[in-house]
Amino acid sequence: MPLKSFRVAFLRGPAAVRRTLAHLEKDPLKLRNRVQVLALHYTKNEKNHQGMSEFAFWNLSQLQYNNPNVQILSFINQTPAPFFRAFCDTGEDILVDVDGYDRVSIINHLRKVLCKSPAKIAAEALKKDPIQPNPAHFGWGCKRQCICTTLGQVPCPALIPLPYAYRGKYRVRPELLEDLGEEREMLTEQDICGPNYQIVINKQEPPKQDYE
Repeated sequence: MPLKSFRVAFLRGPAAVRRTLAHLEKDPLKLRNRVQVLALHYTKNEKNHQGMSEFAFWNLSQLQYNNPNVQILSFINQTPAPFFRAFCDTGEDILVDVDGYDRVSIINHLRKVLCKSPAKIAAEALKKDPIQPNPAHFGWGCKRQCICTTLGQVPCPALIPLPYAYRGKYRVRPELLEDLGEEREMLTEQDICGPNYQIVINKQEPPKQDYE
């Protein structure tokens, strides 16, 4: 079987990168909530329609991906000048003239007239996902995986053993400290009581930790 038959269907055709997730999520154009229908009017192979044709080829898929609740239509070879036509839920009919614009100018003009501002998009994202990067957070994906790496916190017992007084069975039954026998004689006061046990533990210096 030829290798070509193993290709994924959406990677076929001209400029298959348009159907990749990285392209669809890049530089999103999110229309305002009042826009219900958006129509593109342009003619192929016309000089003043070149920017609109390129926008339909490269950015129409992004527009559809980021606005799943908006009906987007294309009317080709039916008008002498390129323009957008937006129908709003209030009954308003908006015409956006892009005659002679290049693709980048069309994107900037459309973002200014019909799309949400970057501040509003960020506010909606914060409302949808209230957990934002914070230097106080710890865990997977954060600056610190465990709180024990923070200065002033109890070190990880896997690296520095806890004092006996901090261990559960000795806190519940302190008399077990008397049963340590010879081992107790080798322990320092810091090992047993633990007020400054981060400095001396079992006669060994604790490993240095990166607190940055």
